[in-house]
Amino acid sequence: MKFLAPAAFVLLSVSGCSTTTTYDYNEPLSKAVTASNKSFRSCYRKHGEEKEAKLTVKFQTNYAGDIQFADTDFAASENVSPEFGECIAKIFRTIKMPEAEGHDGLRGTYTFAFTSK
Repeated sequence: MKFLAPAAFVLLSVSGCSTTTTYDYNEPLSKAVTASNKSFRSCYRKHGEEKEAKLTVKFQTNYAGDIQFADTDFAASENVSPEFGECIAKIFRTIKMPEAEGHDGLRGTYTFAFTSK
């Protein structure tokens, strides 16, 4: 089994007062997720049924980067069982995201791609 790196992250919105500077959260977010790759691979081995899958997690953080909400977006995911989706979301909820500089928090999606090759 092989685990592909997480696919593109799309920032949906930031909440709270904005600042004059724009900060790209993609790189620090990717680093935070990559640090848990072993756990994500474990979910795939246990629940992924050795088929290619695309799994999208919707999430929200507070200003400090703590996950307030994270669930699998089954409408945007492919070949994902409820058990697989919950396993990934459960790990995602433990990730410490970057602080939302000048904002109350972040809302977005993160998409993973898995393959058995």
